[in-house]
Amino acid sequence: TGSRWPTPQSSEVADIMQDLRSRSALLAYVAWSLFASTAAAAFGSDQGTSSAGPAGVPFGDGKWVPEPQKQKNIGNGSFERVGLRGSALNPTPVSPLMSTSMPASIRPNMSEDSSVPTSPTQLTTSVSQALMPLSAPMHTAAPMATAMPFPTLMPTVWFASQSWQLTAANAIPRMGRGINLGNTFDVPRDQSWGNPTAFAYTSRLVDMFWEKGFRNIRIPVTWGDTFDASLARQVKEIVDYALAKGFYVTVNAHHEAWLKDHYTNTPYYNDRFGALWHGIATYFASTGDRLSFEILNEPEKAFGSWSEAGHPHPFDAHAIELTRAIMAVGHQAVRAVSPTRIVLVSPNGQANQATVGRVYPSLDTLPGGGYDPFVGVTVHTYDPWEFCGQDGHTNFFENVDALRNNLDYMFRAFETWQRRTNIPVHWGEYGVGRHHDQSERRSAMVLEYYRYSANRISSNAWSSSVWDDQNWFGIVHHFNWMHGLADAILGYW
Repeated sequence: TGSRWPTPQSSEVADIMQDLRSRSALLAYVAWSLFASTAAAAFGSDQGTSSAGPAGVPFGDGKWVPEPQKQKNIGNGSFERVGLRGSALNPTPVSPLMSTSMPASIRPNMSEDSSVPTSPTQLTTSVSQALMPLSAPMHTAAPMATAMPFPTLMPTVWFASQSWQLTAANAIPRMGRGINLGNTFDVPRDQSWGNPTAFAYTSRLVDMFWEKGFRNIRIPVTWGDTFDASLARQVKEIVDYALAKGFYVTVNAHHEAWLKDHYTNTPYYNDRFGALWHGIATYFASTGDRLSFEILNEPEKAFGSWSEAGHPHPFDAHAIELTRAIMAVGHQAVRAVSPTRIVLVSPNGQANQATVGRVYPSLDTLPGGGYDPFVGVTVHTYDPWEFCGQDGHTNFFENVDALRNNLDYMFRAFETWQRRTNIPVHWGEYGVGRHHDQSERRSAMVLEYYRYSANRISSNAWSSSVWDDQNWFGIVHHFNWMHGLADAILGYW
């Protein structure tokens, strides 16, 4: 029917096309870096300084401040930066790597870095690697890195002295359709309502996921305000097991109420959150590049909530500023340890897909200013909540066609944003839950929601991880597949 999209391309063709797109982007990136290094030699560059945070990690003055910027309305409630000093669209006769008007707390330390091309020979090497055969290794492990100054806002050609490896743009299509290991490691330490965390239990689930056909696992983890090595050991055990089977894996900071309820972009919170991610990144520093980090699950409350009294709306300008700030704190902490680890950042309003255009209207609003090819965005959808929520009703839609039309409207708006920004996207959660009547989740309406959503996402070469809490939103329960939902998610149109 007219509402259905064609069957996606085979994975082999999709991989080749994505490689070609990635290489084209890299060539453009190298050209910009050549301009930057030439201009820097002509005009000079001033060196920023930063104070040391926990464990010697530079956190500046503890407060992340975005570069002053102009904005223009580009419709649909979104804005785009214009007049960005030193950008490829508007180069000005100042150092393209650094502006003296930039706050010292976010200026990168311009110390020596062997990954930055310093000669035409190195730049030629970058171009050669961009044009390497398509048969190059797909999963070369990311090289170990010592502490690196951050945030990284200058244009760095990461490939100048490194072998081919995954970036956000070419990893996400390979991640495919996945599933959450929910209500497990994300249960707060002082509570016990979740699923077992023992390796014997979680590894059996991982085996089931792989045999069924899922190819990525999102592992939510609630850490609290300090890094916990014992928790990290448990998480790493299942991460390593999943990677060995061939999965792509995402680890995050999940509930973190200590941060979401009160965040103010001050040293008290930034130093703690930065130290947390520095600890996580260090613990997993030697893990392969199919592991990605999601900085903060579902920013809400202080970052913007839909209906909670005492908290700003997600479209509030200050809430958006705080959301970008906390993502930058986590990103720079990871980059101090792992320059090439894939990092996923979220919009606010519980990572709702509808807020992404406000929080990240363009590449240069991402951490790294658009110059970090290892950054992507992750979003969630439980829209409409009256249908998807645990107290929702299947008869919210008159028929399956009405359901498809509603989803089509949502995805079309999102596709417009993504094609304009070219930001890599992972859908970290979606699903339908029922608290009182699980039989509704066997209905044709719910099965079509899962089937349509999974296929529409993959038709855009985006990855996804369906939410599975083994309960209200369960895909698995007591090691049994529930209601035919997994078959709907993994089946094609």
